[in-house]
Amino acid sequence: MQLQWNYGASGLTSVTGLEVRVFAVEMVYVPEGDFNVAKGFYVAPSQCCGGGSMNGSFNAPGSNFPVINQRLTPSLTYSDGTSATLRIKGDAGVDTNNDGVIDNTTYPTGYRPFYCYKYELTEQQYADFLNTLTTAQISTLGIAGTSITLTNGQYFSSTPNKACGNSNATKLFAFADWSGLRPISILEFNKASYGPIQPILHNNPYNIFYAAWNSSEIPNNFGGGTSNLRDVGFSANSTTTRGQAGASYYGIMDLTGNATEPVVKMNDYSFSNVNGNGLLQPSGVTDISTWLTSNIIFIDQVGNVFGTTKQGFRSVRSAE
Repeated sequence: MQLQWNYGASGLTSVTGLEVRVFAVEMVYVPEGDFNVAKGFYVAPSQCCGGGSMNGSFNAPGSNFPVINQRLTPSLTYSDGTSATLRIKGDAGVDTNNDGVIDNTTYPTGYRPFYCYKYELTEQQYADFLNTLTTAQISTLGIAGTSITLTNGQYFSSTPNKACGNSNATKLFAFADWSGLRPISILEFNKASYGPIQPILHNNPYNIFYAAWNSSEIPNNFGGGTSNLRDVGFSANSTTTRGQAGASYYGIMDLTGNATEPVVKMNDYSFSNVNGNGLLQPSGVTDISTWLTSNIIFIDQVGNVFGTTKQGFRSVRSAE
């Protein structure tokens, strides 16, 4: 592979003595098209979430699965801590006030194509990121994961392939912006999980974000209570089925099954499909003002979070 760089456009007059680092993140292409959204349901206070609808849950009329396509959906109810009633037209946007007219054309509905991390971000990938930052930027963002240390002026992880936990919205935004990506919307997360096939609701009511696997195929360590993160792709080998491997319809690995997943709330209508520009502020935070830390939730199969240790990183890039 060869890269051509007009370094003069970056304000440089010479590349003598310059070190260039190239970082690659494996991505999966999620094509344009119709998809299903997992429907939510009430869980008793003794079971989960203090009662009521769960984070990121949608409900369509008649207890049907919401389908996002080129038609305007019927009125959908949604809850991520704040309830809303809305309609969605995949190729056009969101009718935020449920009056039959699309009034938000920039929120990523998931219908349009995008690229998604194949694996959760690893600890060494976050360490590599730290090695490109200034002292002030590192001071603001802090170290993620559990095994990243500074050795001879460089950050390394002793568990380089383990999913990187101890994330938060500030760290997520910084890494996504720096790498030319962006956070994933709750609708895109559903698309990445199920694609065009209908989600399977298992007997355990918590499993709404299993990526349409049969119950017998759900990998060990999926679900939530443990805080012990594993290497990314830990369930896959040469003999596993898609379900046993923990792969989504499109082959995206470990969705909600290792670290919890950061997604943008449905009612964050300031969020758009604009990708990061590779630039951070001197303090280390993103320079994209419409990415709001208050509108990121870290979810497992039902929107619960089992402590910050499990909070991971996963980003996408608009393909258009």
